[in-house]
Amino acid sequence: MLQFWLNSGLRPGELQVLQWDHIDFGKKIAYIVLNQVAGIAKAPKTEAGKREVELNTEAVDALKQQRAISQVRGPRVWLNSRTLKPWTTDAQIRKTLWLPVMERAGIEYRNPYQIRHTYASTLLTDLPSL
Repeated sequence: MLQFWLNSGLRPGELQVLQWDHIDFGKKIAYIVLNQVAGIAKAPKTEAGKREVELNTEAVDALKQQRAISQVRGPRVWLNSRTLKPWTTDAQIRKTLWLPVMERAGIEYRNPYQIRHTYASTLLTDLPSL
């Protein structure tokens, strides 16, 4: 999940509610049409929130690895690894996944939402010089 998240820049709620039928492997696109807030899945609050996210090789690889784990369990791509049930809140991700990973890596706390900023910065860093 982290590999996909770091290579897609989704909001936490978008990541939680991403479904297999929102993925086009042929075009390497994730269709962002839902967001989950406080356990409720709904359309993004703005039209700009509905979008197509191009997926790089690392994001596609993460999805391919996840298929065997979650596709047979329902429509959601990412499941809580402890329960194998869909994530219901971003607090679950922060407490059971994000904080332990940061501690093991020795990284000072950053809000998981900042993955979006890291993703954008990485894309800008990888641009060829003009």
